[in-house]
Amino acid sequence: MKALYVLITLPFLMLTATSCERTNQRVAGVGELHYVELTDVNSIPGDYGELVDVTTAAAYEGWAQLWFEDEEKTIRIVRIELRNRRVHQNVLVIPRN
Repeated sequence: MKALYVLITLPFLMLTATSCERTNQRVAGVGELHYVELTDVNSIPGDYGELVDVTTAAAYEGWAQLWFEDEEKTIRIVRIELRNRRVHQNVLVIPRN
């Protein structure tokens, strides 16, 4: 019974694996991720939009990420070091259409 199961499953898995193809297409209207540098690390510009979420990652203990979205739907991630109460100068910008 196990041999029959393997004979049926193996060709299916091989066909599935070979039929997948990676594409490198960019979505029209969506820009590239990039970083901008804050000139004043004591505040966050108001034109970043509304704060929509705050996240943390166990790998970066003592840091939080503030997620902002402006009127054009552009997302900016500002990192905050909680221990030293400082804003990281590099801000990740995620353009959207």
